[in-house]
Amino acid sequence: MSDFTDKVLDQYELGLESIDKLITAGKGLAIRIRDESSKQYNELIDAGKELEGSDKGILEQVKESLEEQLGDVKGTAHKARLASLGLLSQVKDNSEKFFNDLVTLGETEKEESETKAV
Repeated sequence: MSDFTDKVLDQYELGLESIDKLITAGKGLAIRIRDESSKQYNELIDAGKELEGSDKGILEQVKESLEEQLGDVKGTAHKARLASLGLLSQVKDNSEKFFNDLVTLGETEKEESETKAV
């Protein structure tokens, strides 16, 4: 074989070795991720068991915090409902007043027209 062919074959073999190493490294990475994930998951379970068995204070704090936030939301929603009812009441009152003012103005104009016509 020629030098060129030998070099190409050497590069080809190096490329195959590199691909094999990459595949092997990928498998190793997958195994490490699986093992670490399982380890971390089990650590979280153990921590949860400790918390549940010995100290419910944190759980109660979280529960109270959530209840407080929900209460704030309910209070805000109630205030928003009252504000919208107040707005509707003002619109109604103001529209009635505006209508009555227009009627009064129209009657005044009618009386002035009749007076001038006489």
